[in-house]
This record gives sequence, C-alpha cells and structure tokens, in this order.
Amino acid sequence: MLLPLRDILKILTYLDKISKLRIILNLLLSVINSILESLSLSSSLIFFSVLFNGNISEIGFIKNYLPFLIDIPKSYFLILFIVIFSITGIIRIYYLRSTFFLSRYIANQLSSLAFLKILNQEYEYHLEKNTSLQVSTLTNDIGESDNSIAALLQIISSTLSLCSIIFTTLFVISGKFITFILFIPLIYALLYLSYSRKFKTNSKLISDLNGKIIDFTKDSLFSIRNILLSHDQQYYFQTFKRIDAQLKEAQAKNNFYSVYPRNAIEVFIVGSLASLFVIYPKLASPNLIPIFGSLIIAVQRIFPLFQQIYYGFSTIKSHESGVLKLKTLLTLKLVNNFHSSKLPLKLKTISFSNVSYIYPNSSKIILKNISLDIKSGDRIGVYGPSGSGKSTFINILMTLLSPTNGKIKINNRLLDPQRKRNIYPIYQDNISHIPQSIHLIDEDILANIVGPIDNASINQNKLNLALKVSNLKDFVDSLPDKINTRVGENGSLLSGGQKQRIGIAREIYKMKPILVLDEATNALDPVVEERIIKELFKLHHLQLIVIVSHKKSNLSDCNKMFTFNKGQISVKNQL
Repeated sequence: MLLPLRDILKILTYLDKISKLRIILNLLLSVINSILESLSLSSSLIFFSVLFNGNISEIGFIKNYLPFLIDIPKSYFLILFIVIFSITGIIRIYYLRSTFFLSRYIANQLSSLAFLKILNQEYEYHLEKNTSLQVSTLTNDIGESDNSIAALLQIISSTLSLCSIIFTTLFVISGKFITFILFIPLIYALLYLSYSRKFKTNSKLISDLNGKIIDFTKDSLFSIRNILLSHDQQYYFQTFKRIDAQLKEAQAKNNFYSVYPRNAIEVFIVGSLASLFVIYPKLASPNLIPIFGSLIIAVQRIFPLFQQIYYGFSTIKSHESGVLKLKTLLTLKLVNNFHSSKLPLKLKTISFSNVSYIYPNSSKIILKNISLDIKSGDRIGVYGPSGSGKSTFINILMTLLSPTNGKIKINNRLLDPQRKRNIYPIYQDNISHIPQSIHLIDEDILANIVGPIDNASINQNKLNLALKVSNLKDFVDSLPDKINTRVGENGSLLSGGQKQRIGIAREIYKMKPILVLDEATNALDPVVEERIIKELFKLHHLQLIVIVSHKKSNLSDCNKMFTFNKGQISVKNQL
C-alpha cells in the first residue's frame, strides 16, 4: 500500500504553490471538522442525560473534570446541542465540497502539466509512443489519479474524525466499549488485505483496456469506408462489445470490492448489539440509555468513516496503474521547451558534415555519412524509393530529429539543441512544413488558414497571397459561405486535394523563409500541382524550398536534386 501512496505524494510535488496551499487549508479544515465531531458526540451524551435523567451529574467525565456544568439549566444544554450539531453538519458539508473541488482543481493542474510535458518532448518520443495510450493517460488515467487524490484527502479527514470519536468514546462516554469499536477496523483491514491483490490486478487490466477501447474506436472510425463497403459492422461491433465487456466487468469488480464491507459489517454489529440486550437485560436500564444513545450515534458516525477509509484505500489500490502512468508522464523533462524567438532568419548556408542517423533501439543505419551544402535561394528536390531515408533527412533538416553522428551548421553556426542561446530556436521558428496528410480543425476555411486569431488581426494581403498561390481562390469564391465555409471534422467535407491546398495556404500565410513540402501535392491533379509549384517558386520571401516527391516531373524546376538510396545520397545540380 505504501507504493501507491508514495506515487500520489510524488505527483503532488509537481503542483504549483497555490494548489499546495489549498491542500494545507483543506487539511486544517479537516482538523476543525474532527474537533467538531468530538464536540457533537460529547454534547449528544449530555443531551440524552438531560432528556432521560433530567441531570448530568451521573456523567463521569463531567463530574470529574467539568463539575461547574452540573448547575447550568437544562435548556442551555439543549440549545448547545442543537448549535454544535448544526455547526458540525455545516462544516462537514463545506469540507466535502472543498475536497471535491480541490481534487478537480488538482486534476486540472496535473492534466495540463502532463499535456505540456508531452508536447515538449523530442519528435523521437512521439514516434515511439502509441497515440491512443497517451490519450488514455490524459483522460482516463488523469481521472483515476484525481479520484486517488480525493481518496487520500478523504482518508486523512476520516482518520482524524475517527480518532476524535474514539477519543470521545474512551474518555467521555465509556471506555468499556472501546474494544467493541476497535474491532470494526480490524475487520476492514482483513477484508482489504484479502482483496488487495485483486484491486491491483484489475487496476492494470482497466488501464490497458481503456487504451484498447480508444485504439479500436479510432481505428474503426478511420476505416469506416472499408467497413461499409465490406459489411464488416458486425465484426467490429462484436469486437468492441467484447473489449468493453471486459472493461466493465473489471470496473464492476473493483466497485463491489470497495463498497460491500459496510453492509456485511453493519449486519454483524447490529446483530451483536441486539444479542447483548437479549443476553444482558440489565443493559436496558434507564441510567444506561444516555450512554447507549451516544454510543449508537458514535457507531452511526464510525461506520461511514471506516467505510470511507476502506473505500479510499480501495480506490487508491484500484487506480494504482493510472497513477503510475501519470507519474511517468510528469517525471518527463521539458526537453523541447524553447520559446518562440520571433526573430527573422537571413539564411546563407546549411551544411551537413558526416551526418548519420540510427533510430533508438535499432541497429539499422537510416542515413550514413551524409555531407552536403545548401545555399540561400536553392530550390531542392528530394527523390528516392520508400525507406531510402528521405523522410529522416527532412526531419533532421527541420530539427525534429538530431543526428546520431555528425554536425549541422546554419550560417556556419553549429546547430545544437542543448544550447539555448544559439541559432537553434531561431532556425526552428523560420520553417514551414506541409506534410502529405493535412490535419484540419472542425472550423471554417479561414480559421484553418490563419489560425485562432480574431478577424481584426488578419493580414488581408497575406491571406489573398495564400489563396492565390494555393489555387484556392476560385474554389472559395464558388462556395455559398465563401471562406467561412466549415470543413468538417479533419476536413471530412472536402476532397483530398482541397485539404492539401488549405494546408499549403496555411503555411504560405505564415510567410516563413524556409518551406518544406513532403509529398504535399500528391492528391492534386497534375495541372493544379504544376501551377502551385510554379507559384511557390515566384515567392520572394522564400529563401529555401525543399520538395519531396515520388514524381520526378514535379522536381524538374529545382536547381538541385537529392536522390536517396539505402541511406546514401547523391547530389546533382540541375540548373
């Protein structure tokens, strides 16, 4: 049990000062709540004594330590009882509200930080990780961690309240019943230990199945055309149903293990108390009624507290796997945490010197001893079969990957991601990349070109240029809503060629001096494709254009051709 608690405490160290202060205030509120629990229980004994005996002189605690209370009118005690119970109830409700909102606030802090850590990892990290598992961690595992933190706060509060009630029972009501009360946690502890391994096993199973559900759902929706054409709906339905059934069964088991002890123990305790009155009739004496009345209130409060503690530990154990995954994310360093430099780049040269690359956990050499020079004004074509190293070269050129060996210099300055005060962030900020697969947000065409800015900030000249170069203007003008036409989820309302042209327009609007097109025109018809490439070559702000294509005809106007084959490169000047 110590390991999950240690993981939660480790997670809490990543919170900001405000969150930590709120936790401290919540704990102070918990202490106040436990003190009021003790006072309310003590006042209940006085209330029952006044109600049934007419005096409190028989209460040992008052007779020995607070004798001055004996002569106070009974009406005052009744008022005091009502006031203390009311205040205790109000504080208890406020504490519960505070705990739930605090845990949600903490969850927001942690999920945002985890997302920031993911965004600031090297590109290699994203190549190795499963997207669905990361989505699952940022959604399901964050929720599990949130529940675990709330459970820990509840355990602390319930333990404090429980200690105060046990103290009151021992010193105020009657020490004879303390053994009976302490027997309850023993039963809970035994039940928890018996189910601890099952909680842990189900926790890992739930976390894994959540990832599978997301992965399978995503794959199914991406393959919806093939599913419809092949009439495979039943297969996908049955597979989803099977995975989801396993998930729900594991969740149901953990939920049952978490809540059932209270019902079992309640039956045992009530049966035991009833048996005592049958076996020992003298316990029904009027003098003992106040004590038993207070004891019943104590037991009534103890049951939920023990159940909350048990449920808290069960929750923490049930969500152990999710907490561990979140902790793993939070321990990541902010590797790629450069701020945008906003500085222009006057590109002169880019030089590769004996650059090689091997992917992590692999022995295969993707690029081997690449040496070349690129000058400002170059229009470079990159050609080669699949798997020849083209994409790796492009990723290294754009600084998404760092070479395993060799050096890269920009304007004769070493490109070093480890040194923040160098040309690295400036160079990164001046690159535009148009991939083969364009991702569009579910907004209008305008938002997908200019990004999330208000209309007043839009540069109309840049927008018009982007529409012209991408050959979008006539298409946009033909639409009823013009540039405010929605594109659908990831451009579902557009053709592949229209999506690519919006992607081209988006990068042209940024007006960055280095443009990399990675198979960015393969969905266009040849006439439009040739027209766009010619328009790109006319742009004066572009200091370097790199075009990756399987069609040599698209690269005929490039002044240099980089041909890749099995990690080797041949450089040819064409013009």
